[in-house]
Amino acid sequence: MYLLKYNPYFDRDFLKERTEGLLKKNGLGRSDAYIKIIVTRARYRNRFEFDFWCRPNLIIIAKKFTPYPVKFYNTGIKIVNSSIKRNPVGNELYRHKLLNYFENIYAKNEAYAAGGQEAFFSARDRSVLECASSNIFTVRDNRVFTPTLTQNILPGVTRKLVIDICKDRKINFSERRLHYYNLVEADEIFITSSLMEIMPVKEVDGHAIGCGKVPGPVTDLVSMEYKKLTSLIDSTIRL
Repeated sequence: MYLLKYNPYFDRDFLKERTEGLLKKNGLGRSDAYIKIIVTRARYRNRFEFDFWCRPNLIIIAKKFTPYPVKFYNTGIKIVNSSIKRNPVGNELYRHKLLNYFENIYAKNEAYAAGGQEAFFSARDRSVLECASSNIFTVRDNRVFTPTLTQNILPGVTRKLVIDICKDRKINFSERRLHYYNLVEADEIFITSSLMEIMPVKEVDGHAIGCGKVPGPVTDLVSMEYKKLTSLIDSTIRL
């Protein structure tokens, strides 16, 4: 919000109180729920410049959560390289979750048309950035890699948790630039988001990943540790 010069009238406690109230009102206090918090600019005054520290509008959505099919976690998904090419660095907007989803929707539909479930973005130099709705990790020789935040990617919440898990479990981990060949030569690939959590990948543009065992041992370990962590958090916030 600082980037857009918003002056929020709410804090974390306010958001927590309103979200908990909405969950109760919608009968979702005892089940997994999809929650989305949207902040928009104040009244439009027929000009594009930001109103300095404007008072924004707040929208909270809470509805029943529909999980991804279990078979995806057991056998992995297929990901497809989008035709949309990004600059690898230099665009601050990609570091923020904005409401302009055209690129993401277009890329997702490219993946669906090619028989995949997710798309990933790359630059013209074939460096890999992120997926349409997730961050991407590769595993090679038991070492975990993910694109660095100096590139045009979103610093996802689940991405951060996975990095913490790797450090806590002494899994060899590195943030670095990934090239397309790092994907097709990987032993394992998994993608992450708050909704899908840890999703194994079995195929990239028709190339089978690793030795065919999905999820691989590192992906399996990270996934188990993630479930432990989120179960612990979940037990403290049930309404």
